[in-house]
Amino acid sequence: MTWPKPSGVRSLQDADCLRIVPTPHRGEGEIVPLRKKDPANPATFTFNYQQDTYVVTSASPVTFSRLPYPCSTNPPLGSFSKPSSLTATALSAALDLYGKNEYNIPIPSFTALFGEHATAPFFVFQVFCVALWCMDEYWYYSLFTLFMLIVFECTVVWQRLRTLTEFRTMAVAPYPVYVRRNNAWSQIQSDDLLPGDVISVARQQTETNIPADILLIHGTCIVNEAMLSGESTPLLKESIELLEHDEKLDVDGAHKNAVLFSGTKLLQATKGGDTPDGGCLGVVLRTGFGTAQGQLVRTMIFSTERVSANNVESFLFIGFLLIFAIAAAWYVWTKGIERDLKKSKLLLDCILIITSVVPPELPMEL
Repeated sequence: MTWPKPSGVRSLQDADCLRIVPTPHRGEGEIVPLRKKDPANPATFTFNYQQDTYVVTSASPVTFSRLPYPCSTNPPLGSFSKPSSLTATALSAALDLYGKNEYNIPIPSFTALFGEHATAPFFVFQVFCVALWCMDEYWYYSLFTLFMLIVFECTVVWQRLRTLTEFRTMAVAPYPVYVRRNNAWSQIQSDDLLPGDVISVARQQTETNIPADILLIHGTCIVNEAMLSGESTPLLKESIELLEHDEKLDVDGAHKNAVLFSGTKLLQATKGGDTPDGGCLGVVLRTGFGTAQGQLVRTMIFSTERVSANNVESFLFIGFLLIFAIAAAWYVWTKGIERDLKKSKLLLDCILIITSVVPPELPMEL
């Protein structure tokens, strides 16, 4: 990703917004508001892009990085062996930094999405071609082609809206869980979990989904990770009790068998530690869009919406056809001038020849 740089102002402190330029196939660029907890201290500046929060990790030069979680720096396992509960001050700071444990997936209106599609270069060009055909008295063909283009774009928009709606169903519905805060066990809703919370992981009477990415400290679990891997084979998750304390935590590698990932189904939990409901003892590592499931949802939402053929190859193909179209248009123009034909009619014919290089069906074929 190209990290944001302030433009139009002398310093970052004077900026109100940032322009984000993502790498190819990682969504579209966007101007996002800059959040300043302390306007005089750039280290407190944050911004949100594609449901991911970025914070300042270096003051000179100012560098933004993704919001760090307890597992981001690969701490030693020994730092989790005797987890301490969050205090009231730490809870307030964590809530302000991480927010609630939820997937807030925005669903744009049909009009907004159709406006985005209607301003795409190919669509605008095709509407221009339809207007030219109308000038050449191809009324029925032109109107039918325009109708076909609009129906096709509406179908694509409806498909995108349905996909976004399905993404919302991937979120784990809140349910009560036991956490240890201020050195005392209490029951809260799972969407109030924060990174660093000490939690009891127990199977509920109904189907139980893991609400966050959790490191097992004591006890064992059997889970179904079909949501993430596609494999429905139950997996055994073991705690870090028997591991060396000086090992560096590797959530997605060596120690993934000690991590319960958000969205996976809990089939069985064996008591470990002093928990009020007989569940396993764990520490919340990541919540919301920071979890493995959250990152998967982000990738599906904000990657390139339209999967198409390679753009370079498409434009090379169009450019190759354009050579012959220009040659044909030049021939028609010169012969028409020799025959003293009306220049306005000749110009329209030449433009139609050139624009016919991009047929109306091309976007459907890509």
